[in-house]
Amino acid sequence: MIRSLQRLTRLSAVYTFGDIVAKGAAFLLLPLYTRHLAPADYGAIGLAEMIKQVLVMLFSFGTVGAVLRFYYQLSEEQERRRFFGTLWLFLIITPGLLALGLDLLGRPFFAALFSQIPFEEFIRPAIWIAYLNTSFGLIPPNLFRTREQAGRYIAYNLATFALTNCLIVWLVVGQGRGAVGYMQAQLIAAALMAVVSLVILLREVSLRPAWRFIGPLLFYSLPLLPHFVGHWALSLSDRAILERFVSLEQLGIYTLAFQFALVFQLTVQSASNAIMPMFSRAAKDDRERMLLPRVATYYTFAVTALGLVVALGAGSVIVWLTPPAYHAAAALIPWLALSVLCLGLYYVPMHALTFTAGHTASIPVMTLLAAGINVALNLLMVPRYGAVAAAVNSAISYAVLLLLVYLIARGVSPITYELGRVARLLGIAALWYMLTLPLLRFHPLTNLAIVAGMLVLFPLGLLLVGFFDDRERTYLARLLPRLAALLD
Repeated sequence: MIRSLQRLTRLSAVYTFGDIVAKGAAFLLLPLYTRHLAPADYGAIGLAEMIKQVLVMLFSFGTVGAVLRFYYQLSEEQERRRFFGTLWLFLIITPGLLALGLDLLGRPFFAALFSQIPFEEFIRPAIWIAYLNTSFGLIPPNLFRTREQAGRYIAYNLATFALTNCLIVWLVVGQGRGAVGYMQAQLIAAALMAVVSLVILLREVSLRPAWRFIGPLLFYSLPLLPHFVGHWALSLSDRAILERFVSLEQLGIYTLAFQFALVFQLTVQSASNAIMPMFSRAAKDDRERMLLPRVATYYTFAVTALGLVVALGAGSVIVWLTPPAYHAAAALIPWLALSVLCLGLYYVPMHALTFTAGHTASIPVMTLLAAGINVALNLLMVPRYGAVAAAVNSAISYAVLLLLVYLIARGVSPITYELGRVARLLGIAALWYMLTLPLLRFHPLTNLAIVAGMLVLFPLGLLLVGFFDDRERTYLARLLPRLAALLD
């Protein structure tokens, strides 16, 4: 078991790094961007990013999960190649027609929804970035991840990161084009990466489509589309609502705070992606199924510890690295970190439902219910309390989603969880947050040192409440001298 978990940890670390460098690029260059982009620029970019993410979700028709699901269902390599070739042609043709329609006819619709950003500079680029990312950029990284080809996965993401950010720095910093240059850089990068993906896909798929796959593909994927719409409402609709009631400057501050939460979210998703194949294999392999409860506990430990880092430390990083115009974002971080923590915990029963039990019918209902709560709370509270209300409502809604999915999964999935250990872990994490927060009253660097010290002591709290079992305590006893020797 230990060997399997160590391998899982290595894969998770690789996927985490690959995802962060590809999608958390704006965070990595935060000190540079915040000095060349005003909060209003960040607000416009945040809205365009929201539109792009919605369109990626709609254009993909929920087929992201199908890569993993059907790869293991199809045993012959030629059948796999024909399946992925069919999927690729579907993603080229159908989203292409939708993108063209939105480009030609969508201006009045978007103008009615978003009054603070122009169609030409922000919405039209978002449409075509979404199309390119879906039609060419969806299959390669998911195929690499499904095969557990971590090297190829991270190389693909590194190429995306380098290309996108070099273009952003050139157009935003070098050419001074502001938020418009940011969107132009993303569009150019998406087009160039589409060429890279084209080369990869021509080697990996068969261009002899087997249209018989479309029925099973859509039968599996379309029930998940309302689920993805619900996730949009949970994670992105707050910006659409904020746009109606606050200025672009305030929306930009919220967008900056969300970028810190996004790095946490990407890390959580990467760890989730690393354990995802285990849930798929557990549908047929009893040995994999026996490992999952312990894997879920360790995954929860990692997600919770990282949540503490973000909730306690990100505010000091904002104050340290950004101009004063952005410092109000620090107050939003703890609530956004809590919402991502709930999202991370939700992935475990969600994987058990979709990949182990193959049960997808109830998922859209639960996601849309949580999303409806989020939208209703935002419409009620945002006009009065602004961005703070959006952050709090996000945490409430993801907590509701976590509870709903867990209750359904408990009745459908054969997997049991170490609930007592998880409860002790979350209780100590909440206590550590409450003990540390009053201490953060100094210079940002001093505050970060305090956070680091408290996190070093965090396992001690877990030890005191009996979180670790005998085998884990023995393993830690052997590990600690090695760590001490490295520090010496």
